Amino acid sequence: MKTTFKILSVLLSLSLIAGGLLGCKNEEVAETVTSQSLETSSESSLAEDTSSDKASTSKKNSTSKKNSTSKKNSTSKKSSTSKLTTTSQEKLTERELVLKGLDEEIYAKSLDYAGNSTRIANLMKKCEQGGTYTLGFIGGSITYGAGASKLETSYSSLVKDWWVQNFPQATFKFVNVGIGGTNTVMASYRIEDDLLVHNPDFVIVDFAVNSSSDPDVLNSYSTILYKVMSLPNSPGVMAVHFTSTNSKKYNAGLYEKAANYPSAGIATAVRNYQVPSINYHNYVWEKLNARTIMWPNIGADYIHPNDNGHLITATMINKHLEYVKANLNSLVGTPPAINPPESDFYMNQGYITTGTAGTTANGFTKRDTGGRAFNCWVSEKTGDTISFTAPAGEEFKIFINMSSCQGALIVEVNGVEQKRIETKDAKVPALIDVFNIKTGDSVVLKSEVESGTLALFGVCYNK
Repeated sequence: MKTTFKILSVLLSLSLIAGGLLGCKNEEVAETVTSQSLETSSESSLAEDTSSDKASTSKKNSTSKKNSTSKKNSTSKKSSTSKLTTTSQEKLTERELVLKGLDEEIYAKSLDYAGNSTRIANLMKKCEQGGTYTLGFIGGSITYGAGASKLETSYSSLVKDWWVQNFPQATFKFVNVGIGGTNTVMASYRIEDDLLVHNPDFVIVDFAVNSSSDPDVLNSYSTILYKVMSLPNSPGVMAVHFTSTNSKKYNAGLYEKAANYPSAGIATAVRNYQVPSINYHNYVWEKLNARTIMWPNIGADYIHPNDNGHLITATMINKHLEYVKANLNSLVGTPPAINPPESDFYMNQGYITTGTAGTTANGFTKRDTGGRAFNCWVSEKTGDTISFTAPAGEEFKIFINMSSCQGALIVEVNGVEQKRIETKDAKVPALIDVFNIKTGDSVVLKSEVESGTLALFGVCYNK
């Protein structure tokens, strides 16, 4: 593994010299290659000067002038090389400087739990034969791509790129269903309609930050893993644990860990299902505490990674994929059996959303998710409605986000207003209880948006 990494480091360093974007993860190798390359360049230009000097010297006094010229060229070469090296180092971009702060142990240090990679290996074996496969990503805003300059530089896209580059004979579909501000409870309702309907072959699960304080995260996170891993195609699964700083300290220009991730519940669920997990949180804070990198180098704000942070995350994940590919024949086989979660509370969830039969939207439109795949209605004016007949179930909840609008959403049941949800109630994605909806009721959701855009993901219930 180390030999492979050093070869990659040399290649990255050469690309750095040519003006590449990635930089080098091994500072010592980078400096050696830079110096050697610059010296070669200097020797080439100095050779012409030496040739000219020799021709002039031979006309006068070959022996004495040759010695003089040799000393002169030696001094000139050293001076020129030194100057060029300094200039090159000064031109390193911020990204190159950040990545030089990482080390060749990035994989070993970021692998929080090795788990069992048989499912991933089995998928790779199939990919070698061609075919079409689906890569799924579910989580919060970081999985959505927040902090990255564009979707293509987000960690999910970079992981997708790894599969495309390593298995060119196969075709890959990209299904990103990350929704900012959402947790594992919300995901347990929407996972079937947003993700599982696409029959993913490989899935990465986020949520370490958003679900850190959820008291029932063990059950909800376990349910997500179980539902994904129970698909007939036995998809490979990995988990990734992000980080954040204390928001109040961040606003004061200070950088301090907000919490330790993942929570005990998530860590337990990952081990129960033997899911390989990558801990961005631990690795990054080791580097931050050592002042190898600084938070502004990797963070777009107090919680979301910038392009550098997304690239570091993808590198960690892809290093595990490289490990699996390198050990493919020893890892393929029958994956371990999985057991359902101890609690079945999140196993029988219902979800009414944009594709649900029998639902009528008047004015509400399906949100353009910019390359993502989750379901969501939006309303930008008063009078928009969604109507449906309540299916068999109980404990109905409205899954809504009003952070980008002013106004309200009215819930009418059998023609009578039962709930008024205002902006202050859903400044972040929220599950709003409407317990008086019963099976067979006629339900109408009415928008009273005054300005901005109301986002309605769906109506959740227990079957």
